[in-house]
Amino acid sequence: MRELLERQHRYLIELEELLQREKAALLESEVDGELLAHLAASKQPLLEAIETQEGKRVAAHTGLGYDSGEATRAAEEHDCGEIWQEIGRLLRETSHLNQLNGSLIKNRLVHNRRVLRELRQIAGAALYGADGLTRKGTGRVQSSA
Repeated sequence: MRELLERQHRYLIELEELLQREKAALLESEVDGELLAHLAASKQPLLEAIETQEGKRVAAHTGLGYDSGEATRAAEEHDCGEIWQEIGRLLRETSHLNQLNGSLIKNRLVHNRRVLRELRQIAGAALYGADGLTRKGTGRVQSSA
């Protein structure tokens, strides 16, 4: 059981570090899209590994005769209470970080949409027609001036 919990613990530490890096990237004044894409791509297999490990832990507890609600008792009876408590802390922390990062992404998206809308208003509603040509009266600067 200890080996299962230690592996789960390592995966959660990796996830926490990844989410911290994602948060730092999102807080930069200029977002590095490539870095965020890399972090997102790294997150998915890690989440899958955590889920797989959780399934193994549940199966081990069940195999030892514990019900699903007895995870803490099982960990404590197998001298794993401390690491189990740390896993709980990491789960809470990673959940919080993931929600925070989601909010940061949402705020950036709202901001970017607002800026684009304002830029469109400044530039005029329709600089180009459906044919791709500039429309007359769009305020173009004449080169003969």
